Order: sequence, then C-alpha cells, then structure tokens
Amino acid sequence: MKKSEISARNIGCVIALASLASTLVIGFSEIGQDIWLAVLLSFGLGFPLMMMYARIAALNPGLGLFDIISKQVGPFWSKVFYLAIIWYALHVSALVTRNFAEFVVTISLERTPKVFIIMAIIGLAGYLAGENDNLLGRWAIIAVVVIVVNLIITLILSIPSITFDNLKPFMEHGFKKIFSAAVTLGAIAYAETILILISFDSLKQGDTPYKAYGIGALLGTGLLFGALTRNILVLGREVAEISLFPGYITARVINPGTFVEHIESLIAFNLILLGVTKAAVCLRVAAVGTAKLFKKKEGPPNLMVPICLVSSALCVTVFSNMLEMVDFVEAYRFYVIPFAIVIPGVLWLKSEAASRKSKKMAAPCPAVKR
Repeated sequence: MKKSEISARNIGCVIALASLASTLVIGFSEIGQDIWLAVLLSFGLGFPLMMMYARIAALNPGLGLFDIISKQVGPFWSKVFYLAIIWYALHVSALVTRNFAEFVVTISLERTPKVFIIMAIIGLAGYLAGENDNLLGRWAIIAVVVIVVNLIITLILSIPSITFDNLKPFMEHGFKKIFSAAVTLGAIAYAETILILISFDSLKQGDTPYKAYGIGALLGTGLLFGALTRNILVLGREVAEISLFPGYITARVINPGTFVEHIESLIAFNLILLGVTKAAVCLRVAAVGTAKLFKKKEGPPNLMVPICLVSSALCVTVFSNMLEMVDFVEAYRFYVIPFAIVIPGVLWLKSEAASRKSKKMAAPCPAVKR
C-alpha cells in the first residue's frame, strides 16, 4: 500500500468524529439538565489522557501504534499488546456498529433485519479503512463540515423551542452521579482515541501530535457540548431522561415549518457519518495489528475482508437486545482501563526512559583536564 501523508488537522477531525460517535447516539440523558457539567468534567479527565497519547507519538516520530509497541517492549509483550489492541479495536467496531444499527432500526427500518444494516455500515467503513490514511482524513474533514453545518441549522431552528429554565435546578443529581456520568462519557469520548495512534506514522512533516490531539479534543468537546445541551434545552429533563435517542427526538420536536421538513433526517445523517468514521478507524487498527502479529507484508486492503467478517459476526452476537447494550455502558469505563490507560501508560514510561537514555548518550563528554 502506498504511503501517504496526513496533516494534523485531518487527524484532529478523525479524533473529533471518533469522540462524538457513540456519545451522541447514547445521549447520556440520565443526568438530565446536568449533562453540560458532565461534558466539561469529562473533558478535564480526558484531555490529560489524550495528551499522554500525543506524547507517546511525539517520542516515537514516524511510527504508528504497533511500531511503537514493538520498539518499546520486548517480543513477548509485543505480541500480548498486539492481541489486546486487536481485540479492543474489533470489539469497539462491533459496539459502535451495533449502536448505529439499533438506532437505524428503531427510528425508521424496524422491519429490516439488523444484519443487513450492520453489513452496510461495516462495508463502507471497511472501504475507508482499506485505503490510505489520507482518504480517511479527507473524509473526516468533509464529515466535520457537514456536522457543524447541520448542528448550526438545528440550533437556529430550535430557538423557538428552547427553554433555559430546563437547565434548572443546578446539580440536582449530586456531584457523585454527575462525576460518574463524566467518567463514563470520558471513557467513550476520549479514551478510545488511543486507536488514532495508528495514523501517526503518516503524520505530515512539520505537524505535531499535540496539534492533532488538541484540535480533536477541542472540536469534539465543543460539538458534544452544543449537541447535548441543545437536547436538554429543547426536551427538558423529564423527556430527555426517558428518551433512548434524545438527539433524534429533539429534531422531531423542532418545527421548522415549510422551509425545512423532516429535520430529523439531518440528525440521522450526522450520526451515520460518525458511526462509519469510528468503525473505519477500528477496522484499520485491527487489520494493521493482524498483519504485524503474523508478520504479513500485506496491508489493510488485503486483510480487510476477513477483518470485516469477524467484526460483523461479533457485532451480531455482542448483545442479545438493546437493554444489554445500554447496561454495558456503565461497565465500559472499567473495561477500557487495560487498553486506554495501562498499555498506553507502559508505552509512555518506556518511551520517556528511552528518550532520556538517548539524550544522555548523545551528550558530549566533558573535556578531561590534564
């Protein structure tokens, strides 16, 4: 596969989309009017984590996630880390795809078998993942523009339906429950961006990982804050807390008149773009990791079909119903720890130690006086 360069801006857009994907579908409406505070708290928790990922990339220039693993840990632990990251990528791709398949079936295609929707999402994501990083980056730029425009349109159209009293009372749910929601939100929105390290071997010369992660964190958090706060302002606490897909319900409540009909289609289109992008990142990670694990020269294009089939099978079997999917969200913040904190933490410490050692070896020896 031909190597191509990708700018920090493009990677930042991929990070932003990955941060938004599952969080906007789930909605985190159980804390009602305090959701905006949970978003800010999750940013405070997640941003340092993302900066650790950026630091890992900065200490290992020109290397992707699996190359960093093989450089910093021994052969045995490299294979262990490979298997863990491959599983995590496949599992996240299955979770994301199932989330969006449930969404599509619930809102409009209730008689359509989920397997067909799953295959359609995985197929498009697999095509994006099988191409070079530059294509995924260009896709992300276009998707971000579409989502920003759609968010602005829905915000403007929702002005007549907005009630600022819906943000009261402040901290009604208590700090413990809000913080718990923030941790779960951060685990989904920010911790999963460890997988984006796969693209940093193609980072454009002159750009930095800090810029990419900074753009992604700020853009993703800004869009997330705007979308979730809009939902509460329009729906109110009571309706938001019982809504399965509050973003979509918000769009249905908006009454744009004859100017724009079926405004909820914009929301649905946004969510599909997000789901495809995040699934593409996960599939690419799984394909590259599999090639590295078995020392295959073939890149993602040659391995994408079996990877997509495995992801589709996992997606169908991962949950038996939607209630299981919703319940797993609470446990996910613990499940993500080995993949998003432990493994990156080891890579960061090893990279820092290797960097300091190389600097000491490169330092000139002081002249010996005679």
